[in-house]
Amino acid sequence: MLLLSNLRRRLKRSLPDLDIRSQIARDLHDGVIQDLVAFGYTLDSIIARPDLTPSLRSEIRRVRLDATDIVRKLREDIFQLRRISHEVVAELAELFVGSSIEFQALGEFPALRDDELREIRSLFREVALNSIRHSQAKSFTLQSELYNDHWLIKLSDDGVGRATITSQHFGLQSIKERVTSLGGELTMESSSVGTHYRILFPRHDVPNKHDSHIGSGRS
Repeated sequence: MLLLSNLRRRLKRSLPDLDIRSQIARDLHDGVIQDLVAFGYTLDSIIARPDLTPSLRSEIRRVRLDATDIVRKLREDIFQLRRISHEVVAELAELFVGSSIEFQALGEFPALRDDELREIRSLFREVALNSIRHSQAKSFTLQSELYNDHWLIKLSDDGVGRATITSQHFGLQSIKERVTSLGGELTMESSSVGTHYRILFPRHDVPNKHDSHIGSGRS
């Protein structure tokens, strides 16, 4: 358990480079966690042997539960490493520096895979730049809402609007394609009092029932 404690302390350090954090998270998931899961299966097969004494079976079961706990804690650390709220919000805020638009962000983001992260960054950038260049808005708001199995994003400004979701202008088609590539759904309302994007994404950062079963340590 000392090894896990040391590893957790290292993971919790503030790493300024998002790519480094993503690499660590990926290596942990693809390496350490997968090895521990395989180890758990091995223990399960040993626990099921009829020739074990009750005391030995109990001891192995305890080790199995410890391994399960380590996997759970490492997954929590991976999710923390991949949380991107601050990075994405900071990048978005930089776009509005020097403009007359007041930017605000509300809510927390889920953990994201690397491919999701790239698309989300590009998506937010396109929407923000559309607002800066064309909306004549005074304010722009990013609001994030997390639910059990989905993630709702609302991007709104109070500009002149009047764009349509099928329009080829202002990068709207590209925005729609990015949302679709992530399995999301996009709706947009645009009028003389502003433009409002509502984007619904599925969440992939919540451990599934199969993972929980792997860590059950049942005899």
